Amino acid sequence: MPPRPAGSSTPKMEAERREPDAEGDTAEALSAERARVLIAGGEAKVIDIRSVEEWRAVGNIPGARRVPEDELDSRLDAIPKDQRLIVVCVDGGRSADVAAQLRDRGFDAASIEGGMEAWEDEKQPLQPSEDPDIPARPARTGTG
Repeated sequence: MPPRPAGSSTPKMEAERREPDAEGDTAEALSAERARVLIAGGEAKVIDIRSVEEWRAVGNIPGARRVPEDELDSRLDAIPKDQRLIVVCVDGGRSADVAAQLRDRGFDAASIEGGMEAWEDEKQPLQPSEDPDIPARPARTGTG
């Protein structure tokens, strides 16, 4: 999907905007904690649009499906429309754009505010890569 120009939105996006709820979330962006709750409860699936290098650098959200941003259009048929999607990238910028584009196509999609940086900063669970094309990185430990 081509990137949306910064600051642009569609009429549909404007209609979907709402004030943040008690957790500070909107229809378009979720806190890392709220995303974790939805994922753990089976209420959402994660689409990780990071590159191979970005995926290797941090690890990933348990259960995330890596779909590189430049392959998303060709893989839309494999993405469920009947379940909420949480899109994630490194810092939340690209994933917000992709989530908006998915909403424009009829998906229930949101992004994680702050992306994987926020997920990791909040000490949310990480797992090493399960992508067979990417070597797994050793799990993080509490030392050094």
